[in-house]
Amino acid sequence: MSLTKVKLIFIIILLCFCLSAVLPVALCVYAFGTVITDSEFDTVTSMIEVMSTDENIDVTEAVYIVNDVYYSNEQWAGYVVDFSTSSLNGYAIFFKTDESFVLVEASFDHSSAYVGKKGMFVYPSLGYYFVKTDGKYYDAETMEEIIDYIPTEEPAFYAACSNKNDREIVTKKITYTKSVAKIYTLDDFYFNYRNKDSIIHALDSNNCSNVAGVIALNYWNKIYGNDLLKLTADELHEGNISTRGDKCAAGRYMDIFYDYMKTNWFFGTGGTLPSNCYGGFEKLIAEKGYKTQRIKCKEYSQICENISNGYPVFITSKDYYFTTGATHTELPEVQPTNGNYTSSFIYERRHGLRSAHTFIGYGYQCYNFTVNKAIEFGLFVKVADGWGTTCYFNYDLSNITDAVAIVVYK
Repeated sequence: MSLTKVKLIFIIILLCFCLSAVLPVALCVYAFGTVITDSEFDTVTSMIEVMSTDENIDVTEAVYIVNDVYYSNEQWAGYVVDFSTSSLNGYAIFFKTDESFVLVEASFDHSSAYVGKKGMFVYPSLGYYFVKTDGKYYDAETMEEIIDYIPTEEPAFYAACSNKNDREIVTKKITYTKSVAKIYTLDDFYFNYRNKDSIIHALDSNNCSNVAGVIALNYWNKIYGNDLLKLTADELHEGNISTRGDKCAAGRYMDIFYDYMKTNWFFGTGGTLPSNCYGGFEKLIAEKGYKTQRIKCKEYSQICENISNGYPVFITSKDYYFTTGATHTELPEVQPTNGNYTSSFIYERRHGLRSAHTFIGYGYQCYNFTVNKAIEFGLFVKVADGWGTTCYFNYDLSNITDAVAIVVYK
């Protein structure tokens, strides 16, 4: 072997050794057109590692892919970080504001919609992932062209905002020969709270998470015989957190949640991120001397299991079907004997960039319809809609962004 080849091999070995001292073992970083500093990379990966520890997941040998992500006006916003190990794929999206990173959303179940795509990654709203290429916008999940999207003039991002403008009435019918249903509802569940109960933020339209927090708080306070909040008689009405008069305890706690949940965190708008909703609720519970356990439950069976165990569920959806009209609060009766039946379900569908909504599930009704000798399911969650009423949420038709049960205990 020539001396030149020996020197070349030595240089390669030396370079590998130096790189191993800089990068963690079994960690590779790929940045496609992205300039992320070492300190930024350390910050976002540390945040992912903290989350993984909470989930009892090991990401110490993860491979990371970092890409830029942009606001709705195509101004740079932060990074989408995809990561993978031998056993999982996940992602996290971070916005950089005021020289610090805000975690917008994360998952340890699958890669982001952006992974493997090329173009500008536009992230205008919770659960909406767009790719701009050749002057056109595409849904990153399906790569179908989006015809009606118009960029905003200023940076904008929408989390759980509960906008009522993008809505339509939809009727679904099913013809069948027999039906049975499994039905369950939490006892004495009070749902009659709404954003107008707030003292300070009654005119805000983005505080659905604050309302959901009060609905769940009221439930757990009753479970523990008012030991959780220790409200006075004037602050209670028929055992529930009062919305009346000067002692509007519900409004007071709604305003506390507005701060604790960091509602309208994005330049004074944007609603509430699900993670901030949970964190704000848990913060208040901890201040009252109680503990919490967070249980993820996006699957229908998981939602039903938690409700059956006595745990109401926080649900966030970007495209949801709430029953209305004749089926607003009562679903069609089951038909256990053979015959020819047709049932109609009337929904108000809400969807769009500003329509994501957080509400509380506290019951369920699962149909088994016999159709042409086969079984079709009708999966419904009974919910406190956050506008002072109750209805049913169609799980199959809707798109769930996140769902969590938060158990309160001593």
